[in-house]
Amino acid sequence: MRAGEEAFFVSADDAMSVRQVALLLTAGVFVLAGCSRATQKDVLYEFEMGGTTITVIGVMHVLPERISRLSGETLRRFEECDRLATELDPSTDLDVLRARFFDLGRSLPTLSYSAPHLAQRLRVLLLSRGFSPEKVDETIGAPLVVVYRTLEQIAMVAPDRSSEKFAIGPDSQLIAENAARGGTNLFLETVDDYVLGELSQQPAMLLTKIEKQLDLAEQVSSVDSWRGSYEALLSSYVQGDANQVYEQLEKGYVEKYEITGALADEMNRRNAGMVSQIAKMAQDGRCLVVAIGVGHLGGPVGGRRAQGRG
Repeated sequence: MRAGEEAFFVSADDAMSVRQVALLLTAGVFVLAGCSRATQKDVLYEFEMGGTTITVIGVMHVLPERISRLSGETLRRFEECDRLATELDPSTDLDVLRARFFDLGRSLPTLSYSAPHLAQRLRVLLLSRGFSPEKVDETIGAPLVVVYRTLEQIAMVAPDRSSEKFAIGPDSQLIAENAARGGTNLFLETVDDYVLGELSQQPAMLLTKIEKQLDLAEQVSSVDSWRGSYEALLSSYVQGDANQVYEQLEKGYVEKYEITGALADEMNRRNAGMVSQIAKMAQDGRCLVVAIGVGHLGGPVGGRRAQGRG
């Protein structure tokens, strides 16, 4: 992705829950559009694989409470099948996730080693946001991807959004409902899958992202510029358009980091692993419902895989 627990290195007062963090990292972001419940459509695909009927639902991992959850048709598909597959288990303890980042990333460069000038900027920023000196040292000494994700989380905790109420997304709700009815919950990513994938990102790319995130975090006025992007993203989601969601995410990457292709690389890496797991789960011929971040289902590769064509 954990509710009520501390984000990677964000203080408990300002942190998103772990559901909002570990499952948010690729495609689920805070959004604030005023979208009508009546016009919401789901991202829904169904196809056959190895004799198994697979229903794929595109979700946002965290949603404003005023956005309805899933349509009746989507819930009917879920109710007809007792096997549910989602991304990383949302009950994964944050301390376990954090420990694996340090264990598996022990030999990787840190920010203080790779870019001392950025480390100093980050130190000033984190201290100004109420981080303890110990937490600051821990963050700066972490693998680069942890620094990057910490800055992402800070960006998502905007003071002027505090009045908006958020709830866990449809995937976490379906997991709970499936467990309550005695169904089987399956997960497409293990902690090590997730951590190793994150750590595989190129240091030069991560340093560029960190520098751009710092630029944004140091500009208080940037909160207003983010709002329009978030509104457009949620609007695309409630219209049931995975390609538009992907395009909005890609546009955000390019505008924020001035890098092209970064989102596609990240999505393709995770999608390849999840498709492999779905194929294994499909071997016994039993139905399967898959609920994953809607951003994974858009774009040139996501759409084909979602529909069983690649």
